[in-house]
Amino acid sequence: MPFSVSAGIGFIALFGVAILNGVVLITYVLDLRKTGLSAEEAAYQGASVYGQFL
Repeated sequence: MPFSVSAGIGFIALFGVAILNGVVLITYVLDLRKTGLSAEEAAYQGASVYGQFL
């Protein structure tokens, strides 16, 4: 199966969006940690709130 230039650009864009989503989630969890939540609570709350937007 040939791999075209447009398919390569699409994969790059897809990976960029996936990485950006991870960065946003980590930033949100770190902000929750600054409010005083434990690591476990911040991760759980961040994932549950972030999952509602998907």
